[in-house]
Amino acid sequence: MKLKLTILLVGIFFISCSQDDDKSTEVSVKSLTGTWQLIERYDGGSPQPNQPVEDGYTIEFTEAGEYIREGFINCNYQDIESESEIIIICDNIELIYNYDFFDNGDLEVFPKPSPCDEGCYERFRKIE
Repeated sequence: MKLKLTILLVGIFFISCSQDDDKSTEVSVKSLTGTWQLIERYDGGSPQPNQPVEDGYTIEFTEAGEYIREGFINCNYQDIESESEIIIICDNIELIYNYDFFDNGDLEVFPKPSPCDEGCYERFRKIE
């Protein structure tokens, strides 16, 4: 009887370990590369800080390091992943942003330094 119980417990242990291993390989990779559309602005100093945006502008980060946005010319970017920082350079003008991803994959971009006393960011959703 003890032998059967031991075999059953060892079997359950191995099954539960192999199921945990399968879950650990399901890692979602979040990447800046692609086209993003502005969906929300946040301004902490505003009476209504979360401001949804309809038909927001789009930005694109290409694999070749180009930053594309209407009205911006000759732009490139550098993604410093270890610091969650984007450096955008357009015609020798450097713009620095911190970024973070929401659980649903949306991109949150903070200007650095922040021009807002109470904090501000823009939220983008990947469309391509």
